[in-house]
Amino acid sequence: MSLTRRHGDTVVSTVVARVTVEGVVGGAVDVRGTLRIEGDDGRCEVHALLLGDGVAVTDGCVVEAGAALYRRDRTTITYAAEIAEGAEATVCFRDLDPWRTVVERLDPVTFTLQRRVRLAPFESPWKTPRPRIELRCEGAVVQSFALEHGADLLVHDGDTVRRGDLLARLEPALPARGDARGNRGTRLIALLEARRPDEPAAVAPCSGVVARVDAQHLAIDDGAHTVTVERPRRAHAARVRAGEFVYAGEALTDGERDLRDLAMALGREAFTAHLADEIEGLLREARHPIEASAVERVVAALVARDGTFWGLRRR
Repeated sequence: MSLTRRHGDTVVSTVVARVTVEGVVGGAVDVRGTLRIEGDDGRCEVHALLLGDGVAVTDGCVVEAGAALYRRDRTTITYAAEIAEGAEATVCFRDLDPWRTVVERLDPVTFTLQRRVRLAPFESPWKTPRPRIELRCEGAVVQSFALEHGADLLVHDGDTVRRGDLLARLEPALPARGDARGNRGTRLIALLEARRPDEPAAVAPCSGVVARVDAQHLAIDDGAHTVTVERPRRAHAARVRAGEFVYAGEALTDGERDLRDLAMALGREAFTAHLADEIEGLLREARHPIEASAVERVVAALVARDGTFWGLRRR
């Protein structure tokens, strides 16, 4: 059992534990920090705190089960310069073609010109290097990260930046209940038949810290070993960054989670609860409310039919 769980955008504690916080001043994160939570049984988790996170605990405090630890805005991912205080670095673009990889568009709200990274939908990262931003200080690379599809560039090649300056911003395409046309009936049938999504997302097979994010794979360290997850061949943006703590079944890239991957990651009990919550939510939005316990009984019977879910044996 994990010491924490995600409730919407907020990470909460599941046990009574002691919290150690670093890199946080007045509840705000100084570019990057860490939160360590340790239970009475000796288990511990280390979460990376990123710029923009709202921290609800203080260093050395003891939290109760259900207490909020920190909140992260899942709709926007920002990339900031993580260099030494007082130092300056030069921005260097790598494999970034201004005529092929960057698209300029006018923001309808601010009326400013934005530059957005565009990767071809079926572009193979094994053949084409993924564009990167490097920060160089006195000729040495002090920070480097790959740019995801849809990222907005906030700096230019050759710019000078300091600690905390924003380099790029990404707004992942978060999934919504129902399909793109709002047809909840179609979505309900897809759930019951366990249809494979047209554009599946990479799913975390276990809870742990993201050890690596590159053009081909994502790696998760669960404390005992490192699990590698292959990224979809389409140009789906990653929703996580190296050092971030993720939970089993969480989507690591854009796209829709495949129920088969979700069932393997969550296990029978958690998968049953998730599926019942999805179906109950669709029925409620369609103005066909039904008692939650009835939905859970139906889903539990379907899941127990062949050990996972009866539709998993079909396409």
